[in-house]
Amino acid sequence: MPRIAYAPAAPEAPSLEQAQRLFEGVIARFTDLLVTVPDGGASAIGVWSVRDVAVHVSHVIGWDADMAAGRSVPGFTDFSEIAVHTNRLVAEDPERDLAALARRITSRAEEFLATTSELGPEGRARWNGFELPVGALLCHSLADVAVHGFDIGRAIRQPVTIRPAEANAMFAGFMVPFAHAAEVTELMDRERLPRGPLCIDIRLRRGTRMFFVVEDQKFRVEAPSQRAVDLHISAEPVALLLFLFERISRVAPLLRGRFLAWGPHPLRALRFMSQMRALMP
Repeated sequence: MPRIAYAPAAPEAPSLEQAQRLFEGVIARFTDLLVTVPDGGASAIGVWSVRDVAVHVSHVIGWDADMAAGRSVPGFTDFSEIAVHTNRLVAEDPERDLAALARRITSRAEEFLATTSELGPEGRARWNGFELPVGALLCHSLADVAVHGFDIGRAIRQPVTIRPAEANAMFAGFMVPFAHAAEVTELMDRERLPRGPLCIDIRLRRGTRMFFVVEDQKFRVEAPSQRAVDLHISAEPVALLLFLFERISRVAPLLRGRFLAWGPHPLRALRFMSQMRALMP
């Protein structure tokens, strides 16, 4: 498994300038990694090769850049179609040269950064139908690129670095505003939602703390309060990110002390956590 770096994380949602710097760093590391890959056909994640992952990353950055600029993107009718939608677009893209894909990713990233600078810290954009701060789109892209860099590193057995500030940006910078902007419960399997109230206390070490709350089969993110908690989770941001993206099991970070969980109803809460991947399209 690739080595993961752990260092101090940002305490709250990053500012636009901070998100831009994080995004630039992730893009630079990803493209540097891409041009060193000896075998682009190596299996990376699921049915995707390293080349497929690179194509997908170029698409994600392009889509987020287009949405930030107010342009239309190839759409899907609901979030359950994401896998089918992205697999089809990856298969239809003829580009498979890794150096060319690295240049495409860099170009699209530069355009994305220019658009966010034009919109400024108060700028907002429609992301898949939901209005979000423009910085949230950067946070979405940078986390997606970081996780896919992990995929490639694992495929070629090369150490990768995901910085805690980058993982924290996904939670505080994208997931929280997305949860507030959307009826995110519609993205989940309602049959698997808790029938009664549920509260999970998420504590990202040196990062954000928040409550995941389910009431009346509706999910929301809240600031910490005196509400009764079913499960407390203290986690390194990178470990939680990779767990929620289904790149690692919870066993490995538990054994290393990077993911701790305690509370009166752990199984019920962890079953719900298995659905959180739906909030990170």
